[in-house]
Amino acid sequence: MKAIKGAISETLIDTFGEELINIDEKYVYGSEDISVMDILIPSFPGFIAMFFSFIISGILLLRERLTGTLERMLVSAIKPHEIFFGYLIAFSIVATIQSAIVILIALFFSIEILKHFLLIYILVLLLAVGSVSMSISLAFRMKTELQVIQMIPIFIVPQFFLSGMIVSIDALPQYLRPISYIMPLTYYVNATKKIIFMQASLPDIFLHMLALLLYFAIGMILGSARLRVAIQ
Repeated sequence: MKAIKGAISETLIDTFGEELINIDEKYVYGSEDISVMDILIPSFPGFIAMFFSFIISGILLLRERLTGTLERMLVSAIKPHEIFFGYLIAFSIVATIQSAIVILIALFFSIEILKHFLLIYILVLLLAVGSVSMSISLAFRMKTELQVIQMIPIFIVPQFFLSGMIVSIDALPQYLRPISYIMPLTYYVNATKKIIFMQASLPDIFLHMLALLLYFAIGMILGSARLRVAIQ
């Protein structure tokens, strides 16, 4: 905007000898105080929470399988779905604390998060808990910890590049855009941008939250169905 205003002013002065037009800026979204960090930082807490929730939960549960802890629980009176929900609750508590820490650290880089702390925290938490459920469901299908780590380039890294965190989805090649919309991180990023720049409220991001809840539900259903089969 500064370059455009300077060019117009210079052209008018060269042509007419004076600046005949006064350009005033009015921001529809955001404000002149928003920096590049304010644009990027709100998206990162969700990605970091998703990354660590997915990897930590998967590795810990797989170790429980390999050490025989799950088999011993199954021969007791505990039902398979109770085991699954027990792990889910435990890992979700860890994810809750982890999400809070990540957001508090992000506050040092962007004060815009503080203005919408509650909504962003809810979104981060939904993404983290959904990643826990998905990680648990995948851990029942893995045989080694290395296989869990190999999910980073398959499941995590593509979301970093295709969710709109760094590059807008509209700027991606046409054939990659449908992939973006099946990734849970995309809905988190879109929701945070609406909150930060468009002053969106809870009803405005309802569909994004619904997508994150669906992500959680899919992981929960897959994990519950696979638990007994995986251990046997």
